[in-house]
Amino acid sequence: MSVRLLVLVGLTLAFWVLVALPARWLGGGDLAILYSGTACLLCLVPGIIALLWAGFSSPGPEQQLTAVLAGTSVRMFFVLGVTFLLLVAVDPYRGSVPFAVWVLGFYLFTLALETTLVLSARSSSREP
Repeated sequence: MSVRLLVLVGLTLAFWVLVALPARWLGGGDLAILYSGTACLLCLVPGIIALLWAGFSSPGPEQQLTAVLAGTSVRMFFVLGVTFLLLVAVDPYRGSVPFAVWVLGFYLFTLALETTLVLSARSSSREP
């Protein structure tokens, strides 16, 4: 398993603990853990896929840009699609705003982390 993949998973889970436990203690209750855990996994899965895809692509500036844009696109369509399905299927009237806020937070965090890891992988592969 790649070090960058372990970094992505480890930092995302650490971020989840860092934000979910205080949210639970500050009045979010068990729903804060449920919403944040679901959002964490929902955003982590396409991040893992995109990072693996970027690892298998050949090094080069064009492939670096393609990997970043493709990872963003995969993440956006997957996360938005599954979030929409969850909001409609589970309960469209209750809890949609808190869950959407959790998804947005984890989406931005994992996107920034994955982009940083992809770009650092590409820059380190070009160094002699």
